[in-house]
Amino acid sequence: MTQRLPWNTLLLALIAAPTLLTAGCRYYNDGPGCDEDWDDDGLSICDEARCGSDDEDPDTDDDGVLDGDEDNDLDGVDNGDECDQGTDPNDGDDVPAEGEGEGDPAEGEGEPAEGEGEGEPVDTDGDGRSDADEEVRGTDPTNPDTDGDGDSDGAEADCGSSPLDPFLTCPETDSDGDGFADADEAARGTDPNNADTDGDGASDGDEVACASSPLDPFFTCDNPPGQCP
Repeated sequence: MTQRLPWNTLLLALIAAPTLLTAGCRYYNDGPGCDEDWDDDGLSICDEARCGSDDEDPDTDDDGVLDGDEDNDLDGVDNGDECDQGTDPNDGDDVPAEGEGEGDPAEGEGEPAEGEGEGEPVDTDGDGRSDADEEVRGTDPTNPDTDGDGDSDGAEADCGSSPLDPFLTCPETDSDGDGFADADEAARGTDPNNADTDGDGASDGDEVACASSPLDPFFTCDNPPGQCP
């Protein structure tokens, strides 16, 4: 003889099923734990969702850079800072405005911010990161290399490394982004802060790679030294 469950038991089972199936799911968008940073990568759970990274893996793409230090939109501001300051980490045109907020001169008064310059950001240790940015990031505004790994806080922020982790450094410091490391530029005599030292339209890195001269505007990759006319 087949036994049938009472109708009220079936109804309770149907109601409970979705709850049981989703018991292990996480709730984003202001749900429980939204502001927690479970993997200590500088991004909260909700910010990880915005950036497309894994909230249980501090380095989602395994490139040696913490998710919070990545720069999705390549605007020079890392994902963690953009999320902290309310800008879109995936939109290169949405960049935090430097110098805005507390400590700025009132409009029309023209007083310098925090006692220096004409409202320019203060960079006490000269590492390329303003004191305000360092305070947000948690680095030391009086120490240009907070984690003591040999790369300045500014250089690590620019290359997408972590200025708080001595085990994460820039592969090579390339201040002007020309593909030619600063140390190599110093040895070659090119300007590490100018991607095209001789101003001929080809970057220093490209000219070195094609065996041209990054110091002579007459020689380019199309007209390298020693090429027959």
